[in-house]
Amino acid sequence: MAIKKYDVLSLGATYLDINSTNFPFGNGLRPETETIGREYEIALGGSAVTLARISSLLGLKAVFIGKIGKDTAGELITKLMHEKGIFADFIRSGSVQTNLGLNFVDPTGKTLMTGVGSANGSLTGEEMYDKVAEHLPQVKYLYLGGYFKLRTLLPFYTRLIEEAHKHTVQIILDHGRITNQVTEKDKDALRERVALVDFYLPSEEEFCTLWGSDLDEAILNCLARTSARIVIKRAEKGSIGLFGLERHDVGGFLVKPMNTVGAGDSFNAGFLTAHIQGKLFRDCLVYANATAALKISNQPVTQENIDQLTATKKV
Repeated sequence: MAIKKYDVLSLGATYLDINSTNFPFGNGLRPETETIGREYEIALGGSAVTLARISSLLGLKAVFIGKIGKDTAGELITKLMHEKGIFADFIRSGSVQTNLGLNFVDPTGKTLMTGVGSANGSLTGEEMYDKVAEHLPQVKYLYLGGYFKLRTLLPFYTRLIEEAHKHTVQIILDHGRITNQVTEKDKDALRERVALVDFYLPSEEEFCTLWGSDLDEAILNCLARTSARIVIKRAEKGSIGLFGLERHDVGGFLVKPMNTVGAGDSFNAGFLTAHIQGKLFRDCLVYANATAALKISNQPVTQENIDQLTATKKV
């Protein structure tokens, strides 16, 4: 059996994010006007990228696969990945532009997110599959994040999941928002794939959109289709964990939201880290809630800060 070199292989869209905080967008940004902010950061973006980044901060070894252009933004992403301790095996092309995320957060924590670029949308199933297949023997977990943002990959996911299981790789799925572009056929295919994964980590809104009109109905419908560990993220209300006959409702942590971009992906990284550390299912939820709370309050996501938060705050 091959030695597992990495804890997690993260596959998904890649963005160079420009995050402007305390941005006074009010009820939106209007055409033919100019709105000025002061504070911003340049960071790695994308569900799968954030999972890899936060996992690395918490001590896991992560490898990331995505597509970028041969441009300045792509070079900067490569540099930032290296600095964050993430091994990035990029597919590069000179005919596409690296994707940028242009995100605005107002003083109350509300977000307005936009994006540009063509690299993510040009990633083909053949490119992805060949690259992932090289790494599967060396990884323990495969994370599929931002499922619907890479629509060109949708026909390949079942084949990929089956190949991963041949190498005893466990699958973590967070499909993200289900937008108006998602068809009923897409939803049916996703439900079939949820039955094949080991961990399923949607938000409450995403979960109910796919499985039922209200939370209780959605839980019953989903449990009838999968034996995966299900974790439903509920923002400030915490999370619900479902596995077999187990159900854990775990409250969140009261923090002041400063930037909610990447909160769900940080939660996922916290959950995976706790699971790999051998924590009980309920304790994994507490750990994940704390990880997300640190992220949205702009506090450093470290093992020490998570331990301190979980020890001093009531959940």
